[in-house]
Amino acid sequence: MAAKGLVLNTGPIGTTAWGFARSDLENAFDYLFIDEAGQVSVANLIAMSRSTKNIILMGDQMQLGQPSQGSHPEDSGLSILDYLLHKTPTIPESIGVFLGTTYRMHSAVNRFISDAIYEGKLESALHNDLQCIKVPDGYQGILNKEAGIIPVPVFHEGNTQASEEEVEKIVLLAHQLIGRVFTTKSSAERFIDWSDMLFVAPYNHQVNKLKAALSEQAKVGSVDKFQGQEAPIVFFKYVC
Repeated sequence: MAAKGLVLNTGPIGTTAWGFARSDLENAFDYLFIDEAGQVSVANLIAMSRSTKNIILMGDQMQLGQPSQGSHPEDSGLSILDYLLHKTPTIPESIGVFLGTTYRMHSAVNRFISDAIYEGKLESALHNDLQCIKVPDGYQGILNKEAGIIPVPVFHEGNTQASEEEVEKIVLLAHQLIGRVFTTKSSAERFIDWSDMLFVAPYNHQVNKLKAALSEQAKVGSVDKFQGQEAPIVFFKYVC
């Protein structure tokens, strides 16, 4: 049936910063929701703001910032959350809402994250603590916790972007974890395999060494590759 008059699409519209900055979208929307606002610069927000009367910012400025290679005057290169919150890690109640519950991290992991980054305000959902990795009977090694953060010291010198010593240690520990029993948040049990582990390194040189040393099934990459993902076990390594 042919439409008579004007037909409007009243559903939500999504596009990039460039799309919302177009002149033909000026004052086109009542609300603009910006996800991952910690990766949106002040300059981009100003350009997009012409399209709307109200802006809702969602994100975490304590996570990875936006990739940027340009030079920006004054504070225009900051993310909009960094610009508004300065060095405050959590948003004050007077200007926004802090989502204070994590539905991923066990409390033994979250405790450090909360205290070190979020002013002690981040709490772990109760069912998160059902997650655990059983320590085998008689095990005497460093991986002796069912949940939490385990520092693993590795001594080496002069390795600024890659370390064979750290690679050897990670391979050893990964094989110690394969086959352990993992209990999920729903109390289901399964055996740990390579898909349950992430191996995170700060430099591509070390990433490549880990890929060569670990199983082909191992998930290895830098921080930006795994942002937003989760796993029962994460190896986060430092080269210094």
